[in-house]
Amino acid sequence: MREMKKSRAPVVLTVLFCILYILLAIRPLSTELSLQSQWTIDIQQEAKPASATEETIPFKLGQSMGYFTADGTIVSSITFPFKAAISNTWCAAYSAGNTQTTLVNSQNQTGCTLNVSGYPYFAENRIYIFLPGGSAVAQYNDQGFCIWQHEGYAPITAFSSSQGGSVIGYADGTVISYTAQGIQDQYFAPGGSQTEVVLGAAISPDGKTVACITGLNQQRFIIARKEGNTSRIIHHHYIDKQSNEQQLVQFSKDAQTIFYSCSEGLAVVELGRKKAKAQKIIPIEGSILQIEESETEDFVYVLSRKDETCTVTILEGTNTIAASFSFAAHNAFIQTKGSALFVGKDSKISRIDVSRS
Repeated sequence: MREMKKSRAPVVLTVLFCILYILLAIRPLSTELSLQSQWTIDIQQEAKPASATEETIPFKLGQSMGYFTADGTIVSSITFPFKAAISNTWCAAYSAGNTQTTLVNSQNQTGCTLNVSGYPYFAENRIYIFLPGGSAVAQYNDQGFCIWQHEGYAPITAFSSSQGGSVIGYADGTVISYTAQGIQDQYFAPGGSQTEVVLGAAISPDGKTVACITGLNQQRFIIARKEGNTSRIIHHHYIDKQSNEQQLVQFSKDAQTIFYSCSEGLAVVELGRKKAKAQKIIPIEGSILQIEESETEDFVYVLSRKDETCTVTILEGTNTIAASFSFAAHNAFIQTKGSALFVGKDSKISRIDVSRS
């Protein structure tokens, strides 16, 4: 009897191990995504004014820009000969030797004119002018008054803005940030590379954290946080396959994730309270043009281009590919509103409703 009990023990342990393994290995199957096309419109169709309470969505395709609504109405469509800047609040066309910028709002109403030379840039309701020479930028309010201006000793190679502030990266490797009130609060040069240059930068929604891609020959990704009167680098790592081109760097809306483009695709860095927790590379071919987050679902949309093929990759939970689709286009954009994804392709805009089925 003792021998029988001894012989059964390994069997019982094996069965228990198998049961435990199966329980631990169970993972909920990811739900399938449902992509339903709702409408497609031509940007050259007749424009109709939106009501004062109706939200508009910006578009820029080729040499045309304007606004449309979620139900498929073109509110305005403007052609421009050289270049243009647009956000969900302001738009403006400008020439090669631009000496003034007239603001036009999303209802196609003319605002103030900025009598200053340079190229405009808009981020939501924030207004910037990149001044002649390439080393200076200034922020203005909607009345035409300068809030702040900064001029460096080298050309500007990276810039980003959030509701918490602005960050500027220079060709000499210097990184500078300003608060929303126009106060310079970070100034540092990361160093650590043979050639010092900032190729991409982003600032968090609260303005306290900046992320940047710096240097050539030992290129690094760096996260710095404002602490008291100093900037502290809370994370850095070397990038294996460096690029000498400007790269997209972007914080998620909740500031818990930083995205940056790299030669292997899209890098996703998860942030902790005091340092970065993890990084994952999402394989995406071509150049990453735009990253947008769903307003109602846990989806991130990534627009990329390889040759004449554009691809929209849908990420679930910021770091898992849930779906993707591709199309041929010379010009493209993506925007989100609610659960809807809007895709611009040359002269067409389509609405796609994305949900879990």
